[in-house]
Amino acid sequence: MGIALRSRRDGGRIFGNLIGGAIGALLGLGLFIFGIWAWSRTNAAKSWPTTAGTVDSSEVASSRSRKSGTKYRCNVRYHFEVNGVRYDATQLEPMGSSSGSHSSAQATKSRYPAGGPCTVHYDPADPSVCCLELGGTGLAWVMIGLGAVFGLGSAFAIAKTVLPMGRM
Repeated sequence: MGIALRSRRDGGRIFGNLIGGAIGALLGLGLFIFGIWAWSRTNAAKSWPTTAGTVDSSEVASSRSRKSGTKYRCNVRYHFEVNGVRYDATQLEPMGSSSGSHSSAQATKSRYPAGGPCTVHYDPADPSVCCLELGGTGLAWVMIGLGAVFGLGSAFAIAKTVLPMGRM
């Protein structure tokens, strides 16, 4: 009876390790794929053509959370034309707008005053995909790195669980 209980406990541990490893591997794969997508989109934007645009509005907005406190971002609305078609947009960077300090949001607002000119980078295949600033690929590399760590760590955990089973 002690042997049966022990193997049932071991079976639960093995099952838990396999499920946890599979979840970690899927999470790692998702982060890795998102990171590659973000990196490729940010790099593609560097070769997009530019055109003149006009800033319609620029305002600092805040959001509050218990964990991270108050975060600020600058919401910029602008319009531009490509081949006689008008486009309205709000995208600051290829991967969206980041939030941070009040001074950072104010600095962005001062670069894009309402009524002022702006340079718009746009995807020639779809000009509605556009941005004002190219930004960096730092977030993409973080996602790729986290995805690799989760994926490799989970693969190691699964291997560590499964390989001893063959020695029993």
